[in-house]
Amino acid sequence: MGFAKQRRLERGAVPTLALPRPPSAKPPALLPKPTREIGCQTDPVLNKHAFVQAILKPSRRSKAVQARTPNRSVSCDTDTLMVLPLPGTPTATSTPNKRRRCEVSGVSDPSFHLDGSASSVTSTQASDEVPPHKVKKYIVHEDKLMELFQTCPVCSRHCVVEKTTIGSLLRVKQHCSHCEFTNDWSSQPIVNGIPSGNLQLCAAVLFSGSSFCQISKFLKAFNVQGVSEQCFHKHQARLLIPTVNWQWKLEQDQMIAEAVESGSVTLGGDMRADTPGHCAKFGSYTMMNLKTNKVIDIQLVQSNEVGNSVRMEKEGFERSLSLLKNQGVKIEAIVTDRHTGVQKYLREQEKDITHYFDPWHMGKGIGKKIDALGKTKGLQAVTSWRKSLVNHLYWSASTSTSGEEAVAKWSSVANHIQNVHSHDNPLFPHCLHQPLVGEEARQWLKPSTAPCEKLCAMLLSPRFLKDVAKMSPEYHTSSLESFHSLILRFAPKNVVFSFPGMLCRLKLAALHYNENAARPHAATSSGQLRYSIEYPKYKHDLEIRRQWLRAIGLSENYELPLSAGVCHLHFTRDSYSNLAEVEMGFAKQRRLERGAVPTLALPRPPSAKPPALLPKPTREIGCQTDPVLNKHAFVQAILKPSRRSKAVQARTPNRSVSCDTDTLMVLPLPGTPTATSTPNKRRRCEVSGVSDPSFHLDGSASSVTSTQASDEVPPHKVKKYIVHEDKLMELFQTCPVCSRHCVVEKTTIGSLLRVKQHCSHCEFTNDWSSQPS
Repeated sequence: MGFAKQRRLERGAVPTLALPRPPSAKPPALLPKPTREIGCQTDPVLNKHAFVQAILKPSRRSKAVQARTPNRSVSCDTDTLMVLPLPGTPTATSTPNKRRRCEVSGVSDPSFHLDGSASSVTSTQASDEVPPHKVKKYIVHEDKLMELFQTCPVCSRHCVVEKTTIGSLLRVKQHCSHCEFTNDWSSQPIVNGIPSGNLQLCAAVLFSGSSFCQISKFLKAFNVQGVSEQCFHKHQARLLIPTVNWQWKLEQDQMIAEAVESGSVTLGGDMRADTPGHCAKFGSYTMMNLKTNKVIDIQLVQSNEVGNSVRMEKEGFERSLSLLKNQGVKIEAIVTDRHTGVQKYLREQEKDITHYFDPWHMGKGIGKKIDALGKTKGLQAVTSWRKSLVNHLYWSASTSTSGEEAVAKWSSVANHIQNVHSHDNPLFPHCLHQPLVGEEARQWLKPSTAPCEKLCAMLLSPRFLKDVAKMSPEYHTSSLESFHSLILRFAPKNVVFSFPGMLCRLKLAALHYNENAARPHAATSSGQLRYSIEYPKYKHDLEIRRQWLRAIGLSENYELPLSAGVCHLHFTRDSYSNLAEVEMGFAKQRRLERGAVPTLALPRPPSAKPPALLPKPTREIGCQTDPVLNKHAFVQAILKPSRRSKAVQARTPNRSVSCDTDTLMVLPLPGTPTATSTPNKRRRCEVSGVSDPSFHLDGSASSVTSTQASDEVPPHKVKKYIVHEDKLMELFQTCPVCSRHCVVEKTTIGSLLRVKQHCSHCEFTNDWSSQPS
């Protein structure tokens, strides 16, 4: 009926119908005929040389035994032919050693000897050679590369060169019509029928977290031969994604085995949506072992699997928890946010697991509620307490040994904001700080006022107090939030990925995070720990800007760029709004309070010079009007940067580009242009190392020959190829004059490769570079 293309057999179906067959037809061969497969050379050889047989063998090494038969002798028989041994020649034996199969085509058999001895055979990839993915690669211009194939190395005549490309692979066929010399060269090795450079380029795009569109635009702008989008997706689906899954499986099994051996673990879990907002398609739930700070499991859930995006977090949590429990991991506690679905599942299904709430998520939630309350008319006074209340929540969680003590410490803040520091709870009877007087006194909230009543009702709500009792005293999910930030490098939220692509990039991010999770703190050579210096940005507010300028010793009208900064060591502790979060590990970057001014002056040695805040002003007019002293015109040209100025090139009395026709008369020759009273403006010379081509005694100006002639392709439009170093060095090993081995030296300047080839026999030298200078 056309609804399907392929038939499906029922379970237990057997072929029972016999079709009519012509009388002369032979029965079909259902199975191959039994053959004698011993992997040896026992068949008789007719009209074949030993070398011919060697090159007809496939390029693989046989592990079977090579037996000798009476009708074929690999070595000379000592019974029928007597060879007198020369001095230093090994004597032939009656039973010659087994010779190895030759795996190199186009050369004589290196393992064939008259004396029966066997030599080692060089395989396609020697054990001491570097694998293709670790070989250095260079970007070579096409014209520079084709120079190496123009001349025949045998007769030194011009060759016919044909080039073909397969992705980033360049294959060059060189043929000489005079001596029939041929050469087939490729820019990269081929492994199992796949150009290694193509596969490695696709792997570099995926493993670095880039996108093919960005890399393709870069290669196109650079005019570098790359791979197509179809090739990238083919290698990604067939080779790269299975490799990432295999590597993740190995590392996950190892982490699970370590968790089982440790006895019990404390996990942290949280979900990340693939897009901002509430309409995410994918949700990735991450389980992290908080004791080892490593991602132990990732579950990717699609929204249509569970009905909507709200249910993805609970589904991912259940899948991850079930996987770890089935592997034998004993879970002692789990730290998550306050997701109601996760709370209900642990409360009803996993009663033996202690469930903690993350203090950072709770502090973030209470801070948003205070900000919303402060926007109400008449309640603006509560916003000044936001920083102190969030810090007090962190302190209550980290210094408490039980949930009741954490609730007692948190409840005391309702009295503290009213300037009451004694409390009724015996677990925390009074505040631990010293009496606050003078500048330390805060803007206390008056009792029975609207700001005080509204704020206390929010802080002491029964649901929030119940959650405070379950705050984690030791572990939190800040490392998990750092991992979610790392995922943005591999899977940005503004890019759409398929399900296998998203899961692969999540595993890559987990592998990257786990690799660097246990990295030690950076230290100097003397062993001192290294720290980064943060520079708070220059303030835009005019009054605060003037205070900053006065604090650093500048006038109030001094102009500083908006990107100017001051070291964080010049600010007091009260200048930061989240210093407690940074010190406890809940945040990484400090935030300055509005109106903070650098007031701390660090000691400086008397001989030290004041720091240069801005570079010295320079005169930038972009023309050649400045006088030249003791300089030739060409010297000035090569001192200029290699760019063309759009300003006017004026002539001054103390600098003449051409010779004055009033003081020097030159008789014009036939065909020579006559000098004019006002010579044409000469173009700026942009090539160093040659004489000025526009300088003439008769005052006339000629066109300047640039690096590339007008009929040639400019360097930025020349095709470029990614060439493996070993493949490129093959072209310089043999001398083109005497065909002997050459000494090759290579140097690099950025992406430029310069090769110096020297032959000690015929003194041939060659200096080649991969790109024009």
